[in-house]
Amino acid sequence: MKKAVWAVIILLFLAGGFMVTFGGGIARFKSQSMEPTFASGDQVWVDKLAYKFHGPQRGDLIAFYVWFGADRLINIKRVIGLPGETAEVKKGSVYINGAPIEETYVMEPADNDYAEVTVPPDSYFVLGDNRNNSDDSQGSIGFVQLKNIAGRARIQIWPVTSWRIL
Repeated sequence: MKKAVWAVIILLFLAGGFMVTFGGGIARFKSQSMEPTFASGDQVWVDKLAYKFHGPQRGDLIAFYVWFGADRLINIKRVIGLPGETAEVKKGSVYINGAPIEETYVMEPADNDYAEVTVPPDSYFVLGDNRNNSDDSQGSIGFVQLKNIAGRARIQIWPVTSWRIL
């Protein structure tokens, strides 16, 4: 019995190490751009294997790399527009292919308009849930290319009292 318990503990340790090394990582929010979904300081586990067989879908919370000078940083935003779709923000609503989409997760409607754009192949139009305080596809981040996507935010792990599957 004692050997079986140790065997299980060792297997769990190895599986956890494998998942962190090859299957996921931790990302921490450092701004208010995703409020009310996440606050500054919240941490999520990112599933690095999520998009190995298919691309992101609308509504997914993706982790992606952005470069500021020589620094590569991880950012998390919500996928709004898919490759080949048109995206537009007007009068506080987001339109995909000319039709408004329902968004129950935004902090408040956007106070700006954003002219219609077509999402390029292998790219995504992303927005923060705090539309009026987010650097996203409407700003310097622009479209997020598939090759820069690190994975999908799957589990909020910090703070512990807010633990949840996304």
